[in-house]
Amino acid sequence: MCKLGDICDISQNVNTFVTAFHEAVLLYSIALNETLAEGYTVSNGSIIIQKMWNRTFEGITGKVTIDENGDRDADYSILDLNPETGVFEVVANYIGTEKQVVDEPGKSFHWAGGRETPPSDNPKCGFDMSKCPKNKDDGISEITVVLSVIVVCLILGSAALYR
Repeated sequence: MCKLGDICDISQNVNTFVTAFHEAVLLYSIALNETLAEGYTVSNGSIIIQKMWNRTFEGITGKVTIDENGDRDADYSILDLNPETGVFEVVANYIGTEKQVVDEPGKSFHWAGGRETPPSDNPKCGFDMSKCPKNKDDGISEITVVLSVIVVCLILGSAALYR
């Protein structure tokens, strides 16, 4: 970790909580400066919040975009465990501002069982079994059970009678 007054290595990884906090303070200060420049007071929180929405600025992690709901359009890396090396590798990136997934060149997902494709989103018969044909036995199983019980009763009755 780099201390105050030290020369820091810019290739050093920075904790994501630290970068998020820095960018939150930066966003607040930009919105606060605009609010004060328009003659509002520092205690007018609703105006400050409005100034934070629909905004793009440069932060530590790069371009930071806040949408019309006040949510950050974040970028994510999708990692996959390489079974040969045991190391997680980036196989795709989600670009929040473009709302799209971009595959990493030369990388692919390793699916369980050596499959080439991901598993299905839905079970074969659906979650409520509505996609599987129902067996139409027309009551044959019920008739079979009733007749079997009658036959067993007749056999037991006959055995008791002839004893």
